[in-house]
Amino acid sequence: MELSRHELFEHLLDQLNMAKDDPAFKDGKIKQVIVHRKSKCWEFDIVLRKVMPYELFRQFVSALQISFRELAGVDAKVRIDTPTDELDAKAIGDYWSYVVDAEVGESPMAREVCAKTIPEVDGNRVQLLLENEAIKDFFVKNLLSAIEEGYQKVGFPQFRIHPLVDQSASEQKIKELKAKQQQQALRQLSLWKRIAMLLSSCAAVLAWWGIAGSGLRFASRCPEDALDRRAFQDALDRFLDGLNPRDRALFVGRYWYLCPVKELAARLGMKDSHVTTRLHRLRSRLREHLTKEGFPL
Repeated sequence: MELSRHELFEHLLDQLNMAKDDPAFKDGKIKQVIVHRKSKCWEFDIVLRKVMPYELFRQFVSALQISFRELAGVDAKVRIDTPTDELDAKAIGDYWSYVVDAEVGESPMAREVCAKTIPEVDGNRVQLLLENEAIKDFFVKNLLSAIEEGYQKVGFPQFRIHPLVDQSASEQKIKELKAKQQQQALRQLSLWKRIAMLLSSCAAVLAWWGIAGSGLRFASRCPEDALDRRAFQDALDRFLDGLNPRDRALFVGRYWYLCPVKELAARLGMKDSHVTTRLHRLRSRLREHLTKEGFPL
């Protein structure tokens, strides 16, 4: 006697060691089995009353794949149809990663876009918040249709996903971009900050750069705020170009590479006291030079 489609489904559950009395499997049927001989894949088309809970679905798919790989040496896939038109918000969210993995492929950009968001249900409308218009366009052109179809393959009713731009995320990105630009600007000032910190014996320099205690902050007369940064850097370059080789080595070694006085003295064959004296004179020359260049200290 030929088994009914429901009996065939129960027979399959027995083979997979899945509980036939689970409410999710009630009245389940095998609609058809499509055998793809070239790809050695069997596709099970199953009818259920409603979408399976996600964890049960994962167990079912895993058991199906393992069983048929061991028994017949083939891959097994499942497509689920349900008569329901209910949009279960939790289930849509639970299945999101699975559907993305199954339909998006190996595109790093696509995976990154989908990893940062998850669908939300507002009434009968499924919405997806994306960071900006460019990402929204990418999603619509490359991912939207495949993901919508992916949900149908696991039993969800046909529905549209409505991509929306998350204004708060866009504003956050703008803030992050501005912060990054500020950091880049500060890195450009690294030479000036090092010189300012190491010229700490000059009270005028301390006041100019706003150094207090162990911290460093820029005073209102900092080149970043009131002076042309390029002109200030050019002034420093001219100062260094005007030094003899030994003084230039002393200045750069101490105030750029942060070499200790003893190390500089050993390298240049000088006494420690002579190095200290030369550095003091170089600081004074720098102050005079910058004043002449229009950067009064």
